[in-house]
Amino acid sequence: MKKFLVSSIVVIFIMFMVNLVQASPIQWTTGSGANSHWYEAVTNTMTWDEANTAAQTKTYNGVQGHLVTITSSEENEFVWGLRTDNGGYSGFNSWLGGYQSSDSTATGDGWAWVTGEDWIYTSWAYHEPNDVDKTEDHTEDHIHFYHGNWNDYYNNKKRTGYIVEYENTVPIPGAVWLLGSGLIGMMGIRRRRTGLGS
Repeated sequence: MKKFLVSSIVVIFIMFMVNLVQASPIQWTTGSGANSHWYEAVTNTMTWDEANTAAQTKTYNGVQGHLVTITSSEENEFVWGLRTDNGGYSGFNSWLGGYQSSDSTATGDGWAWVTGEDWIYTSWAYHEPNDVDKTEDHTEDHIHFYHGNWNDYYNNKKRTGYIVEYENTVPIPGAVWLLGSGLIGMMGIRRRRTGLGS
């Protein structure tokens, strides 16, 4: 039993240290509108569909990610700020979780978030959205960052990154503390039982 407990503690410690090394998401905890969600800026050149799939396959503290949804100017500012907090990440062309319904006929209509949240805030760059490139049947129906604001862009061309949002996560240190406390408690019970039997 003692070897098992020591092994378990070592495994938990290693998992905790690996999590610290890989913990690139940043939590929004201060300022107006802060929601305690975690945000991760990823640098990887891909289409919006590829970025959307990649975001959904990522997890942090056991919570599945999704392309970021931005519902306030404060959140937009925080997410855009990730470009300086993530090892020189520029954020210039990062995909966001907004897209336009395929049956929309007007440039500004039919926009939605991947989560189904209400479309209550926008931060379009000047003269955007504009569906400017109609060549080769391209339709600009997805959103990426453009100097801190948004630009509509077509999915079959690639951008240089994407932003993942993780909601309602449980901090790993707290989970490790709980598990560690349980193991220590089990050790104490085991010792008491052993002492009673002798």
